[in-house]
Amino acid sequence: MTDNDFQIRQIPGSEQRLKELLQEVDTESDTIYAAMYSPTICLRCEAYIPNFHNNLKSIDSKKTTLLITVYKDKATAERYNKNNGHIADHYIYDTGFKYKGIFSFNMHDLQGTYILKLKRSTGEMLTGGDPTEISPNFAKQIIAYQGKLECKTFDIETDAATHKLVTTATSKSRKARLKFKEYPIDTDDQPISSIYGLPAFENDNLLFNDNLENGILHYKLDNNRFASPEIIKPDSIEKRAFIEIPEENYRHLKNTRQVFYIPLSPAILDSERIGISYSLPHIFLDSINIPGQKNYSYINSPAILIRNAQTGEKEKIFAPDFELFTDSFFYKHFTFCKFKDYILYPCQEQTWPLQYSREEYENDFSKNPFDARYYDSQKPYFAAFSLKDGKMKHRFGNLEPCNKKSFTGYYYNSPVACATDEDLFYTDGYSGYIYVTKDIYGEPYKKYTAFEIDTGNFPEPDTTLFHSYDILKIYNMTFRKTVESMKTDGKYIYCLIKYSDPDMDNSLAECDHSVIKINRKTGKATETYIPRYPDMEALAYGLRNNNGAISPFAIYRKKDDTCYVRVFK
Repeated sequence: MTDNDFQIRQIPGSEQRLKELLQEVDTESDTIYAAMYSPTICLRCEAYIPNFHNNLKSIDSKKTTLLITVYKDKATAERYNKNNGHIADHYIYDTGFKYKGIFSFNMHDLQGTYILKLKRSTGEMLTGGDPTEISPNFAKQIIAYQGKLECKTFDIETDAATHKLVTTATSKSRKARLKFKEYPIDTDDQPISSIYGLPAFENDNLLFNDNLENGILHYKLDNNRFASPEIIKPDSIEKRAFIEIPEENYRHLKNTRQVFYIPLSPAILDSERIGISYSLPHIFLDSINIPGQKNYSYINSPAILIRNAQTGEKEKIFAPDFELFTDSFFYKHFTFCKFKDYILYPCQEQTWPLQYSREEYENDFSKNPFDARYYDSQKPYFAAFSLKDGKMKHRFGNLEPCNKKSFTGYYYNSPVACATDEDLFYTDGYSGYIYVTKDIYGEPYKKYTAFEIDTGNFPEPDTTLFHSYDILKIYNMTFRKTVESMKTDGKYIYCLIKYSDPDMDNSLAECDHSVIKINRKTGKATETYIPRYPDMEALAYGLRNNNGAISPFAIYRKKDDTCYVRVFK
């Protein structure tokens, strides 16, 4: 457990801080067995929480369990724990992120569910980590463990170390004053926790992924307000779309909270239909044959749930064939775009910066982003899947000169696309270039520039940092703009831009956003900064299409917890 991929250690000298945190626990026990997590960071890892409690109690009912939930809002986190059966003897809600001063992580921050053995009287973490399994045997082992894991601070680069003080966007964003129309959101029956990814807002339909609801909230604008939403989740048939095991085994996995249905992002497919990108469970009998034992494999399969925008009526699920075990490309189905008879997904080659060891690609220049020859062949970043049969038909796009000059491969690549009936507009996200084509098999007929990266003034690559993520230290501030969303009204292209540098006075502050508007006739690009308000929290930004008129919008939460949509003019 202590040496798995996700490791945790106690920061040297943090014993008093841990003692103070554990003062919230009303128990006479000095040894506490804790699970620590942040909701929805890793849904599958959350299955450890009730299973660890139950297994520990089955061994010794007198042992004390604790659940440490890291989330900014206690009431929302309490509701989430209750709804998901996350049980423990005691609960701590770390709304002030005190854990950051107590624990160090080899993956920079809390990534999954960590099991900890803590000693209250001394403020010590005796052991802890990300378990490979939760079983009665694991519970016996952690109870029997008598050692003390050495304190350590992992040598992980902090956000502050990668940033230079760049205030251009921040200052303009704070000074921006745009006219807007504000629409209240009714949250009495359906509170909003936080929003994952980008919202979709077309005509009167507003959709977004609520982090703790584990579903897509679909609001309709009526009488200048958003009333209680419909919650879009897979129905019983969609949930079983990729289940290949007997019903009784499937029910057992569900009852023990080992099956997850993960919503990703919504999109408006056309004037009548909504599409929701989902990860659905694919469970099947493992090919490994062990006499007298059945072993099941579990992977997440991509799917798009389709609903009628007005009636909510279900249509046939779209299941792209990603060929997960044989394809040389990884398909990022978190976002998608419909163009003619295709669904387009971002893609990237299966090599660094994905989690591959250096030995797996270093001696093959066609797979090695740190070899200049890697960039001599096409490196596509979009893949087209047929709506008819789900098969991959074509990959297109190509990494830009800035990727080659920095030797960073696909790291600074976050593709975005939008489409009309005739034209597809697409970008890699970081270079500032936008391409237009009528045919995914042909060359683009037009190229626009939203912003430019001056490769002539690039820092020289440091070869000693090759094959590691440390090389990103050199370039993080060069690639500080990202196209997050894109739409067109025919005459103009609108790009929602996110700036990567946060408020330097507050590392938890939101990032700045702007809209770049490109004249399709002249190519001229103008940038408008979206205001930031000190008395409101921005939950999400997006671009609204209202009968062909494109406007930036944002979803805000005020200090009294009321939520609003502001559409800017």
